[in-house]
Amino acid sequence: MKGIRNRHELVRLINQNIGSNIIKHRELQEISRLTFSRKIGTSVEALRQYELGNNNISAARLFIIALILDIPMEQFFKQENGEPVIKNEHEQILMIIREFFQISSPPLAASIAGLIQILVAEIKSLTE
Repeated sequence: MKGIRNRHELVRLINQNIGSNIIKHRELQEISRLTFSRKIGTSVEALRQYELGNNNISAARLFIIALILDIPMEQFFKQENGEPVIKNEHEQILMIIREFFQISSPPLAASIAGLIQILVAEIKSLTE
């Protein structure tokens, strides 16, 4: 991913891509921002910030958005040209995200997410 200097830039790029995909699919279905914000349980301003890529969207909210728009989760991670926003060195991360969203048991998903957080904290403590 040329041009990506750090994790913050990658997060910004992903958030902007997710936001533009929300706008695209919401407008294709002719759903107003007000109606859509009510459907996903957030304010119009929060939805606007998501669409602009200014705010992170939780996995749960993104899942709800995908259900309402009737699109697969991975659609949010594709660019206008259909190419994934995350390529090559981040392919494993994307694969893990895809697999994670296939878990049908919320308690199991929460346990796995907690385990990942513990592992990341442990790795950070070892590298500092």
